[in-house]
Amino acid sequence: MNAASNAPANVAQHRDYLYRYALLHLRDASRADDVVQETLLAAVESPDRFSGRSSLRTWLTGILKHKIIDVFRKQAREQTVDTPAGSVSDEEAKERFPDGWNSVTPYLRVVPQPKG
Repeated sequence: MNAASNAPANVAQHRDYLYRYALLHLRDASRADDVVQETLLAAVESPDRFSGRSSLRTWLTGILKHKIIDVFRKQAREQTVDTPAGSVSDEEAKERFPDGWNSVTPYLRVVPQPKG
C-alpha cells in the first residue's frame, strides 16, 4: 500500500496542526475551523491528488494555504466602504430632509442629455 492510498485515512491526525496554522493566519476561530473542514474534505474527496512526493502534512498545509487565501479574497470583495468624513448618519439625514427624496429633489441639478 503506497502513501497516496493511506492519505484519506490519515488526514484527521493533522487536524490540530492545521487548525493552529489557520487560526494564526485568520485570527478567527470560526473561520479557522471552516477552512480546516474544507481542507480535510478536499483531501478526502481527492486522494489521488496526493502523489506521495511530500509528507501528508505538507500536502494538507498547501491545500489549507489556498483555502486561507480564498477567505482573504472573499473578504476583500465584501469589504464595506467606510463613511467619508463629513457625511451624515441616516438619522441626521432624516432630520435634515424629513420628506426623503421629495425634499432633496429640488436641489438636484438636471444634467442635459447630449444630442445625438
